[in-house]
Amino acid sequence: MNILSPIINTIKTQTKPKSLLEATFLNIDDIKEILKENDKLKDENEQLKDENGQLSEETKKLREEIEKLRSRNKDLEGRLNMTSRNSSKPPSTDGRSKSTRLNSSHIQKSRMPSSA
Repeated sequence: MNILSPIINTIKTQTKPKSLLEATFLNIDDIKEILKENDKLKDENEQLKDENGQLSEETKKLREEIEKLRSRNKDLEGRLNMTSRNSSKPPSTDGRSKSTRLNSSHIQKSRMPSSA
């Protein structure tokens, strides 16, 4: 129901109100309806405030967890990239190195003559 209903009804029926107060006066049912709607909105507002607070806390915790994970990731990447050349690790912990180029001195020559 619209708050301006009494005024609109008066204009539609073209009856002249006795006073401006009469034209703008809300009946008791209109006031009760407005108060009910106001109470509903207050309740909804409180629920939304509570939900917002919970979501803010959750967001804060998630951001802290992300920061911890980023720090751990950086540490693990640094450890992964360590070799005996850039740390105090012994060379035996470097793992297999990339394959070396073979040159002609590494190729075993056959003693048998090749048949053409």
